[in-house]
Order: sequence, then structure tokens, then C-alpha cells
Amino acid sequence: MIDRYYQRFKNTIYSRTEEGKLQKKIKSKGLLEKDFELLDLNEIYLHRFNLKILLTTHQFVIDGFNLMVKIQDNLHANFAIDANGLLISFDNFRFLTRTKEELFIINEIFVDGVYNFDCQMPVIVIDIGMNVGFASIFFAAKPVVTKVYAFEPFPETFDQALLNIVLNPNQFEKILPLNIGLSDGKRADTWEYCPEWKGHCGLNSLPPKIRGSSVVQEVTVQLENAGEILNKIVQENPNTDIVLKIDCEGSEYAILETIYKAKSFSNVKIIMLEWHKHGEKKILEKLITENFKSLTFNRNIHTVGMIYGFR
Repeated sequence: MIDRYYQRFKNTIYSRTEEGKLQKKIKSKGLLEKDFELLDLNEIYLHRFNLKILLTTHQFVIDGFNLMVKIQDNLHANFAIDANGLLISFDNFRFLTRTKEELFIINEIFVDGVYNFDCQMPVIVIDIGMNVGFASIFFAAKPVVTKVYAFEPFPETFDQALLNIVLNPNQFEKILPLNIGLSDGKRADTWEYCPEWKGHCGLNSLPPKIRGSSVVQEVTVQLENAGEILNKIVQENPNTDIVLKIDCEGSEYAILETIYKAKSFSNVKIIMLEWHKHGEKKILEKLITENFKSLTFNRNIHTVGMIYGFR
């Protein structure tokens, strides 16, 4: 009998110790004590969002708590736990998210407005680096946009993009998703892939911090010649202006060079491009040659930056 009470006492002390460790870990993500309640060592209730989450499947919700606060404050969003991730609804949009990075991207696009262009005449958008579909859906929601050609080479990322497109029936018919990447030629290539950091995957190797802390695999991707694809799109949409969005983790240099050589810039009126690793100089030179005026951001950061070109 004494042994039984001792074991119960021991289990209680262990449980309280583990709860203390877990509370400390959660608070390290920026949550205050009033923000959450521990239901057990795997389940947490988030008061602000009225959500119960399991840490084994939805740890990213805790990691991205402050991003969710920003989304809710600015977009009046609602959140719901789904077996496949976290559903976010605002205005007429619905999105399935599975990572903290995806919460960050929603903030970039819908709160910060990094791709928010405006024009008077109808345009088509070419989205090179669709990722899980947020930007393509954002573009398709604009009345001035008649069609979005969306390119994403990674099959798993592409499949999640399809789910998000289906979740947004008002934009569904405008978007043509293609499970290929664009580059300087037609070929199959092998790239590193990490489901937790889809937005970092591409031609460039993943950063050491990702390789050291996440599951990374090698994936075969199919690439097509960017100049040839752009010329086909122009032929399908004669006399229609083009908005070109490029975010493809290192392939932007080869893509722009190939488009330039193929003389495919003629209908492009706006370019929104994120460069990586090799700087902005060569890209700006190409845009100047094609009579674009440009705005650049993050000039003092040597690994990534944004360029906006227009004419």
C-alpha cells in the first residue's frame, strides 16, 4: 500500500515537472499565461482563437501564434483545426495551412500587400513559384485579372496548392496550375525538399539551419524553358498585358536571362520578383535594357531582396 501511494506521489511530481517544462516552452514562443491552458501534456487550448490543438500534429500553431494574432487583427480571420492542418477564413477566402512559414506568407500577401498591384486594363498573371497557392488565389480575386498561370515544380507543394484552389471556388476557374518549374531549358532535375519549409525549396540548397532541424529529402522536378512557355502564353492571350511574379529560390536569374534571349518581354508590364543569394545587379541590368523602371527593397541584405519593375 505504501508503495502504491509512493508511486502515485512520484507520478504527480513527474506530471507537474513536465507541465512546467511545457508551459515554459510555450511561453518561449511569445504566448502569455492568459493565452493558453494546458489540457494535458499533448493538448492545449488557445483562448484567443477558441482552439484545442494537439502538439503532435499542430505544433506549428504554437510556433506561429503571433502571426495568427496579426492575421486576426488585420483581416478579422477565423481559425479552425482540420486533420490536415489549420483552416483560415477571411473575406471570401479559405486557406489550408500546415506550417509556420505558410502563416508568414499569408501575412506577406494579405496584410503587408507585397503583391498588391493595380491597373485599369485586363491582365493575365504568370505566377512562377506558386508554392501552396496563396498568391495565385490573391491575384485571381482581382477583377482586372482574367487568368493566372501558376507554376510549382514540387509535387507535394503542388497538391496542397490544388486543395487551396478548390477551397476558393470564386477564383477556381481563373487559375491554371501547372506542376512544372521554369528555367533555362527542358529537363528533369533533383532538388532538396523540406515540407516544413516549402518556400525555401528550389535550385539553391537549403540553409544549414533547415537541414539540421527538419526532414529534408531529394525530389525530382520537371523543368521547362521559360522563354518558350512565356511565348506560348502570349500566343494564347494576344494583346493582353502580363504581370510577372517570380519567387523561385535561385532560378530567377536563369529565368530572366532565358526570357530576355527569347524576346518574350514584349507584353510584360509589371514584374514582382524576389532575388536570392546572387544579388540584384544582373536582374536590374536586364530590366533597364527592357525599359523597366524599378524599385528595390532590402538592398543592405545580401542574401534576399525584392524588385518591382514596371513600364
